[in-house]
Amino acid sequence: MNGWQTIDTVPNNVFDVLAKYYDASLDKFLYRRFPDCVIVNNLILSNGNCLTEAGYRPMYWRDIPELPDELK
Repeated sequence: MNGWQTIDTVPNNVFDVLAKYYDASLDKFLYRRFPDCVIVNNLILSNGNCLTEAGYRPMYWRDIPELPDELK
């Protein structure tokens, strides 16, 4: 799945998350990517905010892609 792993295998470091959420105005479920997430006390945080408390359901994670050599 293009590098995305199921959330139950999330490591204890910094990673990106793909989270599912409900958009009431569209009346459907959508996905949103959150960069630079961490796991603290079994909660996934993005910029200090807990994703589940904000209404998101983390579904997948992936390592943060490395910068191209010319940008390093």
